[in-house]
Amino acid sequence: MTKIFKELLVINLFIFTLLLSTISNYSFTSFLIKSISSIILVVSAISFDKLNKVESKFFINILIFISIPFISLLWSSNINFGFLKILNILISVIPVVWVAEILYKNRTESRNKLFFESLIFLSLVFSLVIILFHPFEYNTPYIFGISRWSYVIVGRFLSASVIIILLFDKYHPFQHRKLFYILVTVIFLGLYLSGLRAGFIFSLLASLLIFFNYQSSKKKYSYIFSGLILQILFFAAIDYFLYDFNILNRYLKLLYNQPRIEALQISWELFKENPFLGVGFGGFANSGALGELMKYPHNLIAESFAEFGVLGLIWLISLFIIMVFNNTREIRFYLFLAFLLSMTSKDISTNTMLWIGLVGVNSNITYKILKKFLSNFFFSKSNFL
Repeated sequence: MTKIFKELLVINLFIFTLLLSTISNYSFTSFLIKSISSIILVVSAISFDKLNKVESKFFINILIFISIPFISLLWSSNINFGFLKILNILISVIPVVWVAEILYKNRTESRNKLFFESLIFLSLVFSLVIILFHPFEYNTPYIFGISRWSYVIVGRFLSASVIIILLFDKYHPFQHRKLFYILVTVIFLGLYLSGLRAGFIFSLLASLLIFFNYQSSKKKYSYIFSGLILQILFFAAIDYFLYDFNILNRYLKLLYNQPRIEALQISWELFKENPFLGVGFGGFANSGALGELMKYPHNLIAESFAEFGVLGLIWLISLFIIMVFNNTREIRFYLFLAFLLSMTSKDISTNTMLWIGLVGVNSNITYKILKKFLSNFFFSKSNFL
């Protein structure tokens, strides 16, 4: 019983600290809370698990990850904000990724089951609170409050959770199938009502890919599409009766989200002005009126190009090579979702859900591919023509 309690403690601390790390608030209070949570998580993890199973190459991954953001502070046009972003990575992102590596290397069947059950429980609690109380406000900047939740953080958690639950079910099938489908539907409903448009849309896409990838009979494709359409109609009906289609109207506004489009345009202009090194980490926040409203472009690729230039392209591809080839096919489905989410929300220093992909099992193969990529990029004659 004591061991199970410790397992649950570490797992739920990990989930809690992961959610904290995605908060793009760089105030003293935020850093204090994140620091305390990270310290408790790390101490709990290393007192319970074996550190010798963590490969030294994992720390090379971390070094590659933090190198360019850190070095780019030398030429950042907003070094103060860039430093805050680095600080967030150091006290909030890296501890979570390190503990993810520890948990992964020391994983057991019982731990996997506890993680799965914890994820279902937390996802159901969040979803039911959303359905019953809808504690979100979309039209004003987020300010923490018990009665007001961040729809971005909750929505990203639910979108990742539902994909992990579906993947886990493929290898450890839920015995009561009807109950399982009801649970997944409730979580998807909570995700839809959260108003995180990208999270809901991309989760549906990732779910379809999972179903198609593990479905041997093509005859069942029609059932999958029919079930998806019925589910969306059901969500729309709930939206109509509870919110008079306010949530649906929010999704439709995605087609003309002017601030996000303008942020991408500014990122491109910054890249053209500084094509090789960019404006440095945090430099986007120095880009005028929009920079005061949006401190980053809410797009990982745009942020990398604007703040790191061509160097950012090399950096980002290197990280993708590590994450894709360093992991199993199942984890790649999750990383696919995390990458899509990184294209519409959060920034480099708060996309912890994606950077967890730096954890993996195929280090030797990965570094051979990475070495080949870097050699071809820097030493190929075509780059000098």
